[in-house]
Amino acid sequence: MSRTLIYTIYPPDVVLQVQAEEKRDYFNVEVGGRTLVLEFRDGQARVVRLISPDPMDYLKPQYQPGEAFHFPCLK
Repeated sequence: MSRTLIYTIYPPDVVLQVQAEEKRDYFNVEVGGRTLVLEFRDGQARVVRLISPDPMDYLKPQYQPGEAFHFPCLK
């Protein structure tokens, strides 16, 4: 059994308090052989994660985490 000892000036209820996480909506989108994990918040999709076999994709600014994602129109 592992025990942890915490030295702090703050009361235990503040240190060990678990913050409630807000619900986030994540979804995957396939774009040209790469998978983007997007988060939809405030009416806009943002990139959270890129999954790609091509290392050069990780250098492209449009796939960086936090970037707004614009869905291509289907014609």
